[in-house]
Amino acid sequence: MKIAFISVTAGAPWGGSEEHWCAAAQVALREGHDVAVSVYRWPERVAKVQALGAAGAQVHYRPAPRFHRLHNLYLRLHRPFAWLDRFRPDVVCINQGGVVDVCALTDGWLLAQWLLHSGTPFVLLSHGTPEHVLPPSLVRSRCQRFYPMAKYLAFDCRRTLEITERQLAQRLPKGIVVQNPINLSSTALLPWPSGPPRLAIVGRVQPSVKGHDVLLEALSRVSRRSEDWKLRVYGAGKDLPYVQELASFYEIEGRIEFRGHVADIAQIWRENHLAIVASRNESAPLALVEAMICGRPAVATDVGGIREFLDDGDTGFLAEAAHGDYLRRALERAWSQIARWEGMGKRAHAVATSRMDRNPGKSLLNLLTDAASIKIAAPRKRAG
Repeated sequence: MKIAFISVTAGAPWGGSEEHWCAAAQVALREGHDVAVSVYRWPERVAKVQALGAAGAQVHYRPAPRFHRLHNLYLRLHRPFAWLDRFRPDVVCINQGGVVDVCALTDGWLLAQWLLHSGTPFVLLSHGTPEHVLPPSLVRSRCQRFYPMAKYLAFDCRRTLEITERQLAQRLPKGIVVQNPINLSSTALLPWPSGPPRLAIVGRVQPSVKGHDVLLEALSRVSRRSEDWKLRVYGAGKDLPYVQELASFYEIEGRIEFRGHVADIAQIWRENHLAIVASRNESAPLALVEAMICGRPAVATDVGGIREFLDDGDTGFLAEAAHGDYLRRALERAWSQIARWEGMGKRAHAVATSRMDRNPGKSLLNLLTDAASIKIAAPRKRAG
């Protein structure tokens, strides 16, 4: 079978939203399928994409997105997906970091038009989106036309599917939930760490999304300031200096340790007791799921798919939103039940491992195989 994987995730060369299609492509190559990949041409090449090429995949690079008219005209003239006519895929997997990227980006819409006219079956793999951002009317109308043509509309959590239906004002009966791969080599329960309480927030340092700012505000106001606790911040990002300044502003800099990027997720949870997810926006909460699998309870905001894994009062503590007061109250509840943390962590491990997909790459490949068995009808009139 010939499978094309096309990413229209435009924010960065690589991210968590890329891992699932990449895992499916790896499985497809191992099983002997013909695989072609199309990604943006960034200044730095992505090792995982290069590895797919070394394993036998065709890799096609296209210009990174630039939001001006000349770039859009260039794309239309140079046809970044002309290779699809030669490859003639049996099925196409489109990966988008949000939920409307394929219909919002110029190259994404060119791809959508090719699919509509060729009748090639496709699966659209979508990730998170801010709940408060409404797509422009043109983008929404494109999605309303294009999405029903998919064999599957795969979302990384139930909440993202619900938000998309609300934003489009359209039911998506082909919508299903799939799980992203986790970054753990083992799902074994880790021993409980010794020592005073250590909290950890894991992910890119981007307060506008991950809520580092409101977390520090909340921590500066909790009643346990006299106790020996620390927050460890794992991750990197251009906003790191701001977060460091904010720790000094709130006079808790002695409590905060900035550890940078750590590839070994299990090592993080060997050393820390409580996961913090303070996100303003979230989709499938991989940082939360990985912490739970390792046996750690969490304090987390009730956004995206967090509630689909975290049970308030059982495996952690939910804050209503990424707001200083809400997070402070959730932290206070956690402190009042600190004797339960280890037991909650064991319960979190049991819940997360029972709900996880052990082989998400293969599961996505199965969807693509099924999608390839049914052709969609090409419309007679050219899409505008």
